Amino acid sequence: MRLVYFIIIISLSLHSQNEIKSIDFDEYSSLSKSKDFLIVDVRTPEEHKISRINNSINIDFYDEKFIKMFKKIDYDKHVLVYCRSGRRSLEAVKILINEGFSKLYDLKGGVLALDKSNIDFGSLDD
Repeated sequence: MRLVYFIIIISLSLHSQNEIKSIDFDEYSSLSKSKDFLIVDVRTPEEHKISRINNSINIDFYDEKFIKMFKKIDYDKHVLVYCRSGRRSLEAVKILINEGFSKLYDLKGGVLALDKSNIDFGSLDD
C-alpha cells in the first residue's frame, strides 16, 4: 500500500511539473493579443511600489494569505506570474497548479529580463 501511495505522489508531482509554462515577455505579448491576461507580481509590496509591469497587481508570495488571495482570481483566467528574477514566480506557479489553477504562465527571468519600456517605475498611491 505504501508503494502505491508513493507512486501516486511521484506521478502527481511529475504531472504538475509538466504543466508549468515559462515564457518570456515577447511570448506573453503575442499570447496577450488573443487571450485576456491578468498580470500578477508575487514580489513584496515594497518591491512592487518601486517597479512593476504595467497593469499588474501584487499578491505577495511570502504573505501567509497568498493562496487565499490568489483564489479570488477566476481559475479559468490566463495569469502571467512574475517576480524579480523568476525564482519566486516559478515556485508560486508550482503551488498554484496544485491548487487547481491551469492557465498560469511564469515569466522567465522576471523583471530583470524585461526591457525598461515594459516597466512602470515609481510609487503607487496607497
